[in-house]
Amino acid sequence: MDGTQNDAFGDLALTANLASNNTAMGDDALFNNTIGDGNTAVGREAGDTIIDGNDNVCIGHFAGAGIVDASNSIAIGVQATGPFANSDNTCWIGSIDGRPTSDAGSTVAVMIDSNNVLGTTPSSRRYKRDINPMDKASEVIPALKPVTFKYNHDVKGTPCFGLIAEDVAVVARREPKRRKRAALCPLRRNRSTRPSFRWTLHSSALATKKNARCGSPPAFTRCPW
Repeated sequence: MDGTQNDAFGDLALTANLASNNTAMGDDALFNNTIGDGNTAVGREAGDTIIDGNDNVCIGHFAGAGIVDASNSIAIGVQATGPFANSDNTCWIGSIDGRPTSDAGSTVAVMIDSNNVLGTTPSSRRYKRDINPMDKASEVIPALKPVTFKYNHDVKGTPCFGLIAEDVAVVARREPKRRKRAALCPLRRNRSTRPSFRWTLHSSALATKKNARCGSPPAFTRCPW
């Protein structure tokens, strides 16, 4: 191992390294890294496919496998897979996709902003401004067939209300202005002339893999605003 200010602990960790400021903790961690700077890999074989990517973080056994020359990516407990496996500024976190929350009654949508901050959107009036009636823009809502329901996995049987993705898909096909995957993505009316509205989806066993990129749940619950 060459370079400066590197830390390596584990058999063959950073063994091919020529760069600086890398940290590898675990057997074969950052094994193939040569000229990538500032990478952090913790776990056996973590980040071991990185060759010249910079400032990546890989935590867990084989975490980040698939990153080669991408930079500023994060992989926690999972490999880097899919069409963005070797793309900059990408994040993977394992054991989330397709998993229900533990308490449906307290489940809310999680948003992300341009600063990479995760959070929820409060519903109270005091957090909002420019509140106006939607008028005709709300006419499509009854067609979406709002329902009450209970999640199969919820042992408390918490009553929820919202939409069923399959019903939304039917309405979406009738709306030429609507996005092709409107059943699982934020829904908007004609944005040039009318206010927009959005229902937040939550995961359930009916979700399909082909819609996973949009966050593929089949039912909505408790619109956060």
